[in-house]
Amino acid sequence: MATSQFVFRNIPITVVRRKVRHCYLGVYPPQGEVRVTCSPRYSETEILSFLSKKHLWIEKQLSKFRVQENRALDEMECETGDSVFFLGEKHTLGVLLSKRPAIFHNSERREITIALPDTQSKRAKHALLRAWYREQLQNLVPEMLRRWSTQLGVAPNSWTLRKMKRRWGTCFTHSRHIVLSESLARYSKECIEYVVVHELIHLHVPNHGPKFKRMLHHALPHWKELKAQLES
Repeated sequence: MATSQFVFRNIPITVVRRKVRHCYLGVYPPQGEVRVTCSPRYSETEILSFLSKKHLWIEKQLSKFRVQENRALDEMECETGDSVFFLGEKHTLGVLLSKRPAIFHNSERREITIALPDTQSKRAKHALLRAWYREQLQNLVPEMLRRWSTQLGVAPNSWTLRKMKRRWGTCFTHSRHIVLSESLARYSKECIEYVVVHELIHLHVPNHGPKFKRMLHHALPHWKELKAQLES
């Protein structure tokens, strides 16, 4: 039995070669390891083709593991050592006592540290982290809106962030106003971009009919993969 690893569409894949008749795929706990078991005669090209056909299924299974870790902010205790997500990357949370509220982000070590006067107040920690998420999106989204507005030939009159429980975004076509969920800060830039493009296209097409899907596919051919990452 031989084992090797490689990355497929930003997903680490473990390949186990042994005497089996078919190619098997599984996503295993605790962290969602994606494992392919196949015969030694399978070439890398054949394995990549197999994974391409199963990619949406893989993303759906991985989303189940992400949901367990990427809980809604309101459900978190926000204690030192907890896991929080920022731009699709898991970070370790730290909580420090400080006279002034602040958040420190170490991207290299993937750490987010909350500093505040009352470290026991879950509400205060949630509010501080939520405000920081909003600030990051306010820095990130405008460039996406400018770039995609140019490409799609349409632009909103305004946009805002909001706490949203059941949607990632919404578009008010009459006022040409776009609302995005502040929770998007926890997901990858590609996922945020998908939501931005989705809502911009609604300024052309108010529904999700064939024309909408054609425009979305033309702009983002891999939109179904990004949608699968957001859904759970």
